[in-house]
Amino acid sequence: MYKNEPGGINLFYRIRYGMGIVWNYLRYKATISDYFELRFFEKNSKEKKEYLTSKDGLRFAQYVDSQEVFTQLCSKKEMYRELKKYVKRDQLYSAESTKEDFEKFVDKHNSFLYKLDVADCGRGIEKWTVSKGSIEDLYNKFKKSPAVLDELVTQHQELSKLNPSSVNTIRIFTVMIGNECEIIGAALRMGVGDTVIDNYCRLDR
Repeated sequence: MYKNEPGGINLFYRIRYGMGIVWNYLRYKATISDYFELRFFEKNSKEKKEYLTSKDGLRFAQYVDSQEVFTQLCSKKEMYRELKKYVKRDQLYSAESTKEDFEKFVDKHNSFLYKLDVADCGRGIEKWTVSKGSIEDLYNKFKKSPAVLDELVTQHQELSKLNPSSVNTIRIFTVMIGNECEIIGAALRMGVGDTVIDNYCRLDR
């Protein structure tokens, strides 16, 4: 009845997981990513309530941050500008750059990361290497979508051992309580395979 497809899963599990995804979204505000990453399919109701799911996390961020701060956190351009003294690498904002700006940037950085301004989970991030003959075409292409062109960095050799093709990072989650900054969690992020992204949401790269 539940015949396996080559390289796939049988119909029973498709239905089971499909219903589980819908139910957990309605009951716990868990996204598809939450459902699999947090392994909700093998947890009971009490265990699931111990997790901050993506939707509730977004609501929490909107509650603790002003609209101005929330907008800055969602925009790479605004966030990098706010944290400029800490970033310490060259960047170019495609929508605001002139052709001369772009030529100067790629003359100094033949390879760079292209990052869509507003996107998450590694979406819209690509590594580009520019040749002289492609500069004008790329400039016109990049002008169409607001993005950050970001200088490549060399990470510490110990972090590089985890995955040499991506810059592997530590994300620290904080919240301001009065004048005190409290750390509420941290995660070591790394790429998989030949990806340039330290985010397992993008296993296609």
